[in-house]
Amino acid sequence: MQQSTHRPFLLRAVFLLARFHREPLITSLLRKGPPMDSDTVELWRSLGRSTIGIQVLRCLVEKLNRAGNNRLWTRFPAWERHNRQTALETLTITRAISEVVLALRSTEELRQLLPHLLRSLLRWASETLGKERLLSPRNGWRQLFLEGQVLEEKPCRIFLLAVELVLGKCMAQTWMQLLMRQAVWARLEDPLAHPEGLRLLRSVLLQAGLVSPSLVKSLLPRLRS
Repeated sequence: MQQSTHRPFLLRAVFLLARFHREPLITSLLRKGPPMDSDTVELWRSLGRSTIGIQVLRCLVEKLNRAGNNRLWTRFPAWERHNRQTALETLTITRAISEVVLALRSTEELRQLLPHLLRSLLRWASETLGKERLLSPRNGWRQLFLEGQVLEEKPCRIFLLAVELVLGKCMAQTWMQLLMRQAVWARLEDPLAHPEGLRLLRSVLLQAGLVSPSLVKSLLPRLRS
């Protein structure tokens, strides 16, 4: 990647690998972890611009859904390592999602994937906000922040920025301005105002016709949690 003459060939090779061996290639790229350097950003964006951009995004969403599913109910040190690993995994996947979405050319295909994206990103925003409120000194996100691998002190902000980016590609500017006027993003970052932020976000998405009542119903248990 450091040699400009070889860069186009490498990007083409990555595209071909992703076309025929998508899962192992994406897994390999995600192993690098945060913080994401400019070369890795370019690789994700080149995949987003390609003809298989939406398939790459779908694979990333599935990985985000599965993250942290292998719970370790063993001794505390093992549980602590699992928390850190899950935090690192979700952060890396979310950053990759943001870069791919930024480069996507097809807004219509992104709209079709929107329900799955929102469900995953809002789930992790809520979960990290809950862990943040516990003020646990062994919180996996807190460890990553102290190690310099996470720039944001509020981990939920990473997922909310991804939500904002996705909606910015799918919604008219007037709806995005409405979210700003209603302080939805600030509410979603506040543990006490988070349910109200979800309610306002749900209302705007329904008015904009971007989500169905069935998706809203699936998010209700998390809102009440």
